[in-house]
Amino acid sequence: FNLRNLIEESNKLNRYLEEGKLNQRANTSLVSGAYKEVLDGFNKNIDEMYLPIAEAMKILDKLSQGDLTEKIRKNYNGDHQKLVDSINKVVDSLRVITLRINNSVDSTSSVANQILSSTEQMAAGAQEQSMQINEVSASIEQMTKTILETTKNTFSAAEDSNKAGKVAKEGGSIVVETID
Repeated sequence: FNLRNLIEESNKLNRYLEEGKLNQRANTSLVSGAYKEVLDGFNKNIDEMYLPIAEAMKILDKLSQGDLTEKIRKNYNGDHQKLVDSINKVVDSLRVITLRINNSVDSTSSVANQILSSTEQMAAGAQEQSMQINEVSASIEQMTKTILETTKNTFSAAEDSNKAGKVAKEGGSIVVETID
């Protein structure tokens, strides 16, 4: 009875391991004596293999949620410690990368604000120049009208002067004829 239970529980453990059910254990209450010690040893070995994996899964789950504050703190032996060291290195690398990205975003934001400020200043300067150009254009237009008016008046004055000169000349000729 004890040997058959030992074999059945050992086969269950093998199935659990094949199926990836690392948190399942053999039922040691079904055996006694040396058989119980054998199953207890199997369960303890599985615990020793599973604990670092469970802790690694916990940390990886936190990483997947964006939590970069957790690391595996417990020390293990052999390949388990290599696994722990590798996961902790990934956490450290992700922290450094995240810090660099944050710094780059801050720098980019600062540069973008400076560019925006410069663009606003340039736009204000362009608007001021546009207003000044409009004022100069209006002044030139007014001056052109004044020059045209003055030119027209000058021609009119010249015509009037020519007429007056002709009248004076004719008047002078009449005076000369009258005197002669």
